[in-house]
Amino acid sequence: MTPMEIALLLAIAALVYQEFSWRDRVRRMETDYEKRMATEVAMAYERSLAENEGQLKALTFQAEKTEPRGLFGEVTRRLFLAITMDGEQVKYAAGDLTEIDRFDMPPEIGRAVRRFVAPEREMAGAAVRTSR
Repeated sequence: MTPMEIALLLAIAALVYQEFSWRDRVRRMETDYEKRMATEVAMAYERSLAENEGQLKALTFQAEKTEPRGLFGEVTRRLFLAITMDGEQVKYAAGDLTEIDRFDMPPEIGRAVRRFVAPEREMAGAAVRTSR
């Protein structure tokens, strides 16, 4: 083998190693995110139980979103949403709240989450308008 072929082989091996290490890192980040979401749901549920004796439900939803990656590929990103509800009202929500429309959830829960998120969107919009 010539030195050029050896260098090319080493470069390909380095790229393959980098791809595997990135995939492993993404998998670990997703696992950490899922654990954090589960912990947040549990903490919100326990806090809500301590506050009142209402009808509490802790729900978690998952969805997927396809995003472009590089010149020729696409990657599927997993989305998570954790909700604690007191009857018909959302007490706590965490996760990918900007992607609510991608989640497959019952319509009444979707409306409740949108009502919960709407004041935050209005405040963010007002902050952007006042900063200009």
